[in-house]
Amino acid sequence: MTAASQRVPIPGEILTPTQPKVLIAKTMRVLLVEQGERDRVVLIAVEPITSRGRKYFQGPITLRLSDVEKDLALKRCRIVEGGVAPRPDSTASDEELDRKYCRAGQEKSGTRQKREQRWALIEPLVRDFDSRTRLLDRQFRVATIAARAAELSKKNDLAVKRLTRQINDLLNQYWAGGSTRGALTPFDDARGARGEERTQRKKLGRCNAPTKAGNSGQEGFVLSDHDKDICGFGWRNYYIRGKTVAKALRRTWREFYSDITTNKRGQAVHTLYPANQRPTRRQFETWGRQRSPGHEAWKTQLTKFTMARIDHALLGSANDNVTAVGQLGAMDSTGVDINFVSVLNRIKRIGGAHRILIIDSKYGYIPGFYLGLDAPSATTVRLAMLHAISDKTEWLAWLGLEEQNPDDWLKIQFARLVADNTDLRCTAVEKCLQAISCGVQFVPVARSDMNSTVESAHHIVHRASDHNMHGTTHGKKKERGEASADEDACHTIIEAIRETARVIHAHNTMPLDLIPTLAAHRELVAQGIPLTRLNLTRWDISRGKVATSLIGIQEARMKLLMPIRGTFTKNGVKLLRPDRGDRREFIEPVRYIARDKDFVQRTIRARVMRGRVAPESWDDDFLHDPYHPSHIYYRDPVSGQLMELDAKVNSDDSERLVECSLPDMLDLIDTCSLDRFNARVGRDDAMSALEDAQDHTNQESKAAYQRDLDEAPKKPSKAGMKRDKRATRETEKAALVFGMPVLPATDPIQADSQPTDEPAQPPSPDDTEGRAPEAEPPSVATQALPPSPTTSASPLVQSILRRIAERSRNA
Repeated sequence: MTAASQRVPIPGEILTPTQPKVLIAKTMRVLLVEQGERDRVVLIAVEPITSRGRKYFQGPITLRLSDVEKDLALKRCRIVEGGVAPRPDSTASDEELDRKYCRAGQEKSGTRQKREQRWALIEPLVRDFDSRTRLLDRQFRVATIAARAAELSKKNDLAVKRLTRQINDLLNQYWAGGSTRGALTPFDDARGARGEERTQRKKLGRCNAPTKAGNSGQEGFVLSDHDKDICGFGWRNYYIRGKTVAKALRRTWREFYSDITTNKRGQAVHTLYPANQRPTRRQFETWGRQRSPGHEAWKTQLTKFTMARIDHALLGSANDNVTAVGQLGAMDSTGVDINFVSVLNRIKRIGGAHRILIIDSKYGYIPGFYLGLDAPSATTVRLAMLHAISDKTEWLAWLGLEEQNPDDWLKIQFARLVADNTDLRCTAVEKCLQAISCGVQFVPVARSDMNSTVESAHHIVHRASDHNMHGTTHGKKKERGEASADEDACHTIIEAIRETARVIHAHNTMPLDLIPTLAAHRELVAQGIPLTRLNLTRWDISRGKVATSLIGIQEARMKLLMPIRGTFTKNGVKLLRPDRGDRREFIEPVRYIARDKDFVQRTIRARVMRGRVAPESWDDDFLHDPYHPSHIYYRDPVSGQLMELDAKVNSDDSERLVECSLPDMLDLIDTCSLDRFNARVGRDDAMSALEDAQDHTNQESKAAYQRDLDEAPKKPSKAGMKRDKRATRETEKAALVFGMPVLPATDPIQADSQPTDEPAQPPSPDDTEGRAPEAEPPSVATQALPPSPTTSASPLVQSILRRIAERSRNA
């Protein structure tokens, strides 16, 4: 029996049956868990019911918690780890809904308007935790819905009944979809094959002027898939700053829809095709936008909110009304009191860093943080939020903290966050938090005491980690005569993250010196369980005191990870450097792959058709964590599913993915650029020297050959050169050793040819008297290779001729 089937389900988790005809007959979402005397669990079906063309969700049901635990123990049902995949439209932002459903003349798409209207109907009912909990009681829900309908409708009773039913259906859909605003998105994706591009076969829409005038064959231009790609290319490359849509369209016509001729001056003249053989402006705008995803993406930074300093007495605590885990969180950023060195070269200093902490206000538990070189921004806040609601198993293994139990790092999603203006006051963060149903409360300027929970945690981490490491600044400026922190710096960012994780784990698991409540004394202290922030938070979660439902990890990554441009290649996906603008430069040598069938097919198409279309045609957006580059994620635009891609490097460079973040990889590429340039220069020099030596060899060989050719009695013909080729080869092969011309160290010819200091003496008559001349007729082999004047002085050639003569005498 697994651990998932033994524990009590928590709100937000999914239960699914494993056998027919059991207590839980459908896939259900847990809405409320109450142990003890009440012994109940509130569930709602996840999938809608379709009846007569209408989709609706059934209302919540209440079961005995003990019966559900019994079914889990008997494996009649199970807890779905990771939750269920959300609908693509439910996780889409307002801009994504507009791009998908907005029609001509609309400022907002109908789907987005419906979602906003539905949220306005039920927002007062689900605004806080207590209201959402009380709504799960059927009697209270009926009365509340009736009061809300009567408040909104001032007409007759029939309108009130209709509105009552609508609010009830919306609440069911809201609960079934995970209690998020996106769950209220209508099911427009199932209408008319939304999301799938249709093949146009004939001209649609109203008739143009030539057709109205009775001219046939001029109905209009039907775009093929290639024409749509051309519109996308023109939209991306010609509709730029300083150019209008009309100018971009006319340039697209000239480049792709014209005949090019040359005039008398040699200039190219473009003659446009007829109007019915090129795209119109509306077609250019429509398909230009669709074939250029993300081209119009933008972010706006709001101005800082300023106000006078407030000096009021604090008559209470901001945490007085916190009754559930995740009900209120505190977020703040600060500088790290350590100066760091580069991952590539520890001798080089890189200065300080920034850290963001997220703390649950109930017991001060820290579920996640961010530490890096980037200043507080929308990117760093999203990374911190994703870290708080993600599983930490792989992250702990990456840091080498195998001694920590991943279960000690709880996943918490917050219903509301308290922060100052530095961290969360920007449009990008507000949209991101709104997508996960998280509200934001800003503290006034210069009132850090109103966010004391996280401010105190900053001091704890500073004292426990930063001030104990080399290169610490102790949070103070260097005084005169004091050694600089840069001189003592020796730690990298990765090591700082590791030590921060150790301190936070100790902060969450160390015993607390506090007076427990009566319930905590009975269920924890009496059972010998120490009072730690981890145990107290886990105890509240087990009792169902959770303010908001925990979204699935896929949905969290879709909404919180940062997009980055990449391109499909034959070797997988390669990311483009975000700091190069329009210049296409890869982040080498890392590439990302997956075993998914669709991914493999797309890489094959990129390999086969890459030269036929523009390189930008294979670009797409990928989701990534810049401080964990071993994985990236790709969201399928059709199914909405998130695909995980694994990083691949050379086997002897695997530590790159462990020790380096994405900024470190970019710095490494820039650092190695000079060495690579020098290597290319050295390679050119070596090749030039090699080719120069080859030119000398060619010249000498050609000159020697020409001398032999000039001294020959008769210039040989081409047939004569080839006639004795085989006999000559065999003769020379017999004179070689293992097929190679080897010159012996003690060759008699070499000894005879060596010069001496004594003058040469002529032979005496006594030596030659009475001796017959030892003339010997030359052998056939010797006649076959007559030494030329240019080669007779070569010791190697003389040695070869001598061996030929000796072998002829022995024969």
